[in-house]
Amino acid sequence: MANRFDFDAVRRGALVTTLTVIPLAFVAGRLLSDSSVLQVPVTLLIFAGFVAGGYVAGRATSGSPAVTGTLSSLPCLVIVSIAYLAIQLASDQPVYLALIAGQYIVGTTLGMLGGALGGRSTERDEPLVRS
Repeated sequence: MANRFDFDAVRRGALVTTLTVIPLAFVAGRLLSDSSVLQVPVTLLIFAGFVAGGYVAGRATSGSPAVTGTLSSLPCLVIVSIAYLAIQLASDQPVYLALIAGQYIVGTTLGMLGGALGGRSTERDEPLVRS
C-alpha cells in the first residue's frame, strides 16, 4: 500500500510550527546577543515549536504520522532559510550552507518526532507499522 499524504494535516502542523518558530527565531537572531543567557531557553522553545507542529500534523492524519510531521516542518524551514539568505546577502556577510543544512536536519527530525508522538496518541484503523 502506498503512503498517503494528508495535506490538510500538513497544513495544520505547518501553521503551528510557523506561528511558534518564526517569532522565536526572530527574537533569537535579532534581539538577543550571542552571549545572552536567554539563547538556550529560546532555542529549546524553537525546538518545541517543531515538535508541536509535528504533533498536530501527526494527530490530524489518518496516514503516516511521522512523514506528515516531517512535511509540516518544511514550510517554516523554507521561510527561515530565505530570511537568513536575504539578511546575510543584504549585509554582505558570508552564507554558511552547512548552517542551512543543519537547520533542515534538526527541524525535520523534530517534526518527525512530533508526528510520531501525535500518531501514537490517537486511535487508528491501521497499525503504524506493518509486519
